[in-house]
Formats: sequence, C-alpha cells, structure tokens
Amino acid sequence: MTNNAQKREVESAASLNDRLGLSFSNFSLLTRALTHRSYANEHQDGTMDNERLEYLGDAVLDFIVAEWAYRHFPELPEGDLTKIRAHLVQNDHLASFARQINLGAALALGAARRPRAEITVIVCLAPPSKPCLARSTWTRILKK
Repeated sequence: MTNNAQKREVESAASLNDRLGLSFSNFSLLTRALTHRSYANEHQDGTMDNERLEYLGDAVLDFIVAEWAYRHFPELPEGDLTKIRAHLVQNDHLASFARQINLGAALALGAARRPRAEITVIVCLAPPSKPCLARSTWTRILKK
C-alpha cells in the first residue's frame, strides 16, 4: 500500500459538521463517534473510541426507525414492523449511507488499520454512522 494510505488526512469534526449541515455543538462528542478503537488504543492520551456511543446509537436508531415504520405503516402488525426496522438498520445499509456522505474521510484509524484503509473504512462506517445519524435525528425530534 502507498504512503498516502498510511498518512491519510482525517477530516475534522467541525469540517464534517459544516459539510453535512449538522447541528453539533459538542465537537468532542462527534470526534469520539468517529474514533475507531484502533486509533484510541494507539493514543494513550485519554482518546476515547466510539464503542459506547455505538451502543447508545443502536438504541436511538432502532427507536427512530421503529417510530417511522409505525407512522408510515399503520396497517401492519408488530412482526412486520420489526422486519422493516431490522432491514433498515442493517450495517450494509448504514455503511452505504456513510459512503454516500463520505463519512470515512472523518474516521480516525490506528496505524495498523491505515494500510487497509479502504477495507477498514467500509467495515467501520456503519458503527460511526449510528451515533452520528442517531444524534442528529434525535436532536431534530426533540426540537419539534
């Protein structure tokens, strides 16, 4: 792999926020959502990874998608609504969404992951998209 993959620039949380028109005021939270565990493990300076936020993002995203399906398909029984929700929150769909918005440009990866950045970014895109997507959507819901 080339040196470019090893020395790739990581887009800042503020830049990502502006580029996507998000409303984050706490950029440290967004930075954490975009920090892979391999990066946090290399930087023993208090850098935290996104795993706890992913846990919370899973729950919030499930809630948001469940509420959307509930409103849009009032005639369907719970079992069918569950299938719709499960289908929409699959990692493949979230990774596709993350690629569309180039979320990988802001993903902080450890050196061991950088030589395989193209593969790692695809594998890792779904987890960071959960807290980012969930947080921005949840903020909009609470403002209504």
